[in-house]
Amino acid sequence: ASFSLGAPATSLSRMPVSFYEKIMLALPKDRHVKVAADTCGESLRRTLKHSPFLVKPNRKELEELAGERLSSMNDIICAAKKLHAAGAENVLVSLGGDGAVIVCGDGNACFCPALGGKPVNTVGAGDSMVAGFTAGISGGRDVREAFELACAAGGAAAPSAGQRPGNRKNPPRPRRRPSVRPRRGRNWHIRAAARPASRIRR
Repeated sequence: ASFSLGAPATSLSRMPVSFYEKIMLALPKDRHVKVAADTCGESLRRTLKHSPFLVKPNRKELEELAGERLSSMNDIICAAKKLHAAGAENVLVSLGGDGAVIVCGDGNACFCPALGGKPVNTVGAGDSMVAGFTAGISGGRDVREAFELACAAGGAAAPSAGQRPGNRKNPPRPRRRPSVRPRRGRNWHIRAAARPASRIRR
């Protein structure tokens, strides 16, 4: 089972930094609940010692935790690996129009570019990524496949110029689907495959 923890950014400032930590401590250990902690700052830092299955900072939040500007992909991956070493099993970093990167439980790094044109509104895209990732894991997919689904969900929620917003009958879809292929050494690269969304099948 997956249990996602998160709150709008406007609400985080009104919550004690121990809020999510207390929830994690209250979860029954024998249920083996996978926790996705979508929070930031000291609140996120406090969850790390309880080994969340997923944390999802964006670039700005990761920079605040790292205490420095992260100007390259290597800097971002190194900062994400520090969160992994501190206790998070998987660290997914949303990068807005630059895509996303994840450091997996085995220490491998995966990258996915933005799936479509330049986004005009990324509000809610990070939440959609968490939803896509947890849905993938709950559905029996492995971490890389769940990351694909997370990127597709985030890309669909961040419409590009010319795209119409979706609704329940016609949900938004990314213009392209991500696919995984090996890169250098123990790293993986996820490239955007130019395939119509209507043909995406599992």
